[in-house]
Amino acid sequence: GMCKDKIEGSLKVDGVKEVDWNSNTKIMEVTYDSTIITLDEIHRKIATTGYDTQKYKSSDSTYSNLHECCQYERDNK
Repeated sequence: GMCKDKIEGSLKVDGVKEVDWNSNTKIMEVTYDSTIITLDEIHRKIATTGYDTQKYKSSDSTYSNLHECCQYERDNK
């Protein structure tokens, strides 16, 4: 629950209407208003909380500050 709250909480911003992160599939569904926020900005916001996305990798220091149960195996790309 803590991880889900942190990931979804990263998108409590103007323009994002709904967020649902599935911990089993590791897929997040986001409903947003593209006139207010871009998909690129959404990826950046997620990465700033410690979670890598398909577009952005979180900094190592931010990732290492995640609670141990929220850390995951990272792609080294």
